[in-house]
Amino acid sequence: MELSVVILHYNEEERIKRYYKRYLELVKDLQRFVDKFEVILEEDGSTDRTKELLKKIASLDPHFVFIPHDRRLGKGGGLIRAFEVSRGDYVIMLDADFPVPFETIVKIYEHLKKGYDIVIPSRRHPKSQTEIPGVRKAFSFLFNILVRVLFGINVRDTQVGVKGFRRTVLKECLPKHLTGLSMDVEIIVRAWKKGYRIVEIPTTYVHGKGEHVNVLRDAFKMGKDVLKLWTLLRKERR
Repeated sequence: MELSVVILHYNEEERIKRYYKRYLELVKDLQRFVDKFEVILEEDGSTDRTKELLKKIASLDPHFVFIPHDRRLGKGGGLIRAFEVSRGDYVIMLDADFPVPFETIVKIYEHLKKGYDIVIPSRRHPKSQTEIPGVRKAFSFLFNILVRVLFGINVRDTQVGVKGFRRTVLKECLPKHLTGLSMDVEIIVRAWKKGYRIVEIPTTYVHGKGEHVNVLRDAFKMGKDVLKLWTLLRKERR
């Protein structure tokens, strides 16, 4: 299996209705570039009709792999589970609002094939074009400064919901400490410390409506998480 595309869902009924055609278009477009691939529809214990709608989508094409859960694992737990069951040599995580165009997914795949270990379509790349609410943009900027200062990594956007990974990175760098919204940081920091090649590429990014995020609450929690990670990683090095 060459490529696995992982999409995590939690109470995404309205988004799925809005982007229903995008799922089928994704498969159709991938068939032009990849011989063997899968699209994993990870369902995280939703309480609305998400599970029903994803099951219907999965029945439309054999490239879809539907993974439902009876209880919520959270972003980190859900993605880790999806990464573990994925079979591709390369794995791309994609938000359920399809915030980047298909061309960006192709570029991620091409960079992975060139030998990069993690590919990030960065919203902070000088050539990127983004539509992001002002408050979210400000907190994202401050959060990434915190991450860069604490861990000394030269990555400007750790939290964009679209990323590409080589299988070897996921085997060695899955989070041991963070399983919430900040789990991306631990993967990237561990990969950086191990010398894996990380590249940020430009993209067009449109922030989707209906996201299940309280910016102030989650920014505070994510800040606490990365401080916790910094402390725990220091202990690991001793």
